[in-house]
Amino acid sequence: MPKYGDTVTLRLSDMTEISAEISYTSLQENGDIMIIFKISKGVEKLILYRKISLDVIWWSASGLKVPNDALIKENDIYYVIRNRVGYKDKIYVKILRQNENYAIIESYKVQELVELGYAEEEVSNMKSINLYDELTVENNR
Repeated sequence: MPKYGDTVTLRLSDMTEISAEISYTSLQENGDIMIIFKISKGVEKLILYRKISLDVIWWSASGLKVPNDALIKENDIYYVIRNRVGYKDKIYVKILRQNENYAIIESYKVQELVELGYAEEEVSNMKSINLYDELTVENNR
């Protein structure tokens, strides 16, 4: 449940994004959550309307979206199996954000893998994940 003081971004119907702070939360009897946002900038756009539609952006991360079933954990490091024309490659990835179904990932940089204990020769031959790569998905849970 969102907490008092958390900062979120509100996206208005005209795609304008404004920052807001959660000033109150309450769990309703029917299971819904009521949230009151405190806004200090961009108020002039809101007071023009009686009813406003908006999106709440709880968090934002830039990377590739993959199903959690594609992620495999080995020695506290995650990797995916990329299938390119029948050739399968093990690609180490870091998870930027994750929910119960999907994860936002990106490939490790060479220096990051060296800091994790991999040899430079080993790292120089490692592949990275790209947009439109085909991943092997298994039920790894």
